[in-house]
Amino acid sequence: MQHSLPMEKNAPCVPLDEYLVVDTAKFPKDRVRGLTYPCVAHSCANHSQSHSVCSIDREACSMGEVCRQHRCDDGCKLGDSSNFLVPVGSWIRLTDRDSMEVIIHIDCNICTCYKGVEICSSRQCLTSEMLPEEQHRYTGLPCDCSDQYVPICAVNGKTYPSACLANCAEKLSDLKFKYGDCSMGDPCSSPDACPSGTWCMPKRAVCLSVPLEKCQQYECDPPASRNLPSVAYQSPKLTEGECHGDGVQVCGHNGETYPSKCVAWQHKTTVDYLGPCEAVGPISDVDTVSQCDTIDCPELLSTNCMGITPPGSCCPVCAGLIRILFSKKEADTVALAMGSKALHLEDVLELLRRQIVVSECDLYGFLSIEGDIVVLVTPVPKNPSVVEIEVCNREAVKLEALINTRSPLLVSYLQLTPLLAASTRKVAVTENSAALALCRPTYLQLILLFVCICLQKLLKDR
Repeated sequence: MQHSLPMEKNAPCVPLDEYLVVDTAKFPKDRVRGLTYPCVAHSCANHSQSHSVCSIDREACSMGEVCRQHRCDDGCKLGDSSNFLVPVGSWIRLTDRDSMEVIIHIDCNICTCYKGVEICSSRQCLTSEMLPEEQHRYTGLPCDCSDQYVPICAVNGKTYPSACLANCAEKLSDLKFKYGDCSMGDPCSSPDACPSGTWCMPKRAVCLSVPLEKCQQYECDPPASRNLPSVAYQSPKLTEGECHGDGVQVCGHNGETYPSKCVAWQHKTTVDYLGPCEAVGPISDVDTVSQCDTIDCPELLSTNCMGITPPGSCCPVCAGLIRILFSKKEADTVALAMGSKALHLEDVLELLRRQIVVSECDLYGFLSIEGDIVVLVTPVPKNPSVVEIEVCNREAVKLEALINTRSPLLVSYLQLTPLLAASTRKVAVTENSAALALCRPTYLQLILLFVCICLQKLLKDR
């Protein structure tokens, strides 16, 4: 039994056990389970290299599983005087202290002045200054495009709901897109796609860099891989755990259709609804898009979560949402520095994912129809607790701060230097869940309770 130290020699000891044991009647176990931090101090202390970088080894776990394992990669310092490590083989960029920018909001847009150039998001804002006829024409979609769903595949590898939205987002000519989902086309149709002695394998990608013509949608593999149907289905994780027997077609929040939810997860996107994509959703809370009225949205992960609907999607997701403004000019510079290799969205998301230190949260994202990057930090457990939802909110807020301050934790990685500004929306919890979170005693509350008990004992003795 644990006792508190008395404030006076003759004062009785106060047992603390009753304050340290959770009352399961009031606080069920599924609401107070702990969080997992695989990369705690000295996680890689026994690694063969003295300099190693720790990260959550999500590749060692099945999809949809809370991964409690970590991995240690050989690291190198960014200079002799720096203690910051990056994995060996990373593309890095030494930070420039003179490249700080100012972030401002103009109506519903976020803007920044970076290296003397003003860069703003391209959201369509509904303002009080608009004339009645302008408000009547307002659709909420970029360039006041209609919500008609006629999907096209642009040369950057993204499926847009219509040619109007593609032209507005990427300033593409009609020669730079094809009608239909990007998943419908065969990137290996050309016999000259790969050199002799190799086999062309589809590998879908969304490119952020400006020279979009170089957004390759395949890779050239040795002949041994010829019998595999597609790179997208090579991972054994697509037949394990939740993915076993999963063959229901889904629409991702990125507007792409996938053969299953696990293939969508593997492409770093969350599921919008079951079935192929067939609608464009609202961009903001004031938009009214009727196409989503016919969509049957799946239930949220938890009754604790109110959910957030990502821009252009139909159904909410339980996640902290970050909208990231990036510089296409900087993305082009990055592509040039990497040997004219296009900057892929998936590479950016994977580097951001390494900043998530809690196993109960994972990171997904997509390129929005407004041209910015949407990142979702979502709980991994099937029925997340209030604490798990809140910690994912905080992870999202942390990423926002790292981006807005141009933290070396991010901009030391070359692929992340185009990220200029971010804004976060935290997912809300229900009133009952909020009350439960407030009622749960914290260490500070326990200390205050202990002090009050001691004072009461002293006053009583006197």
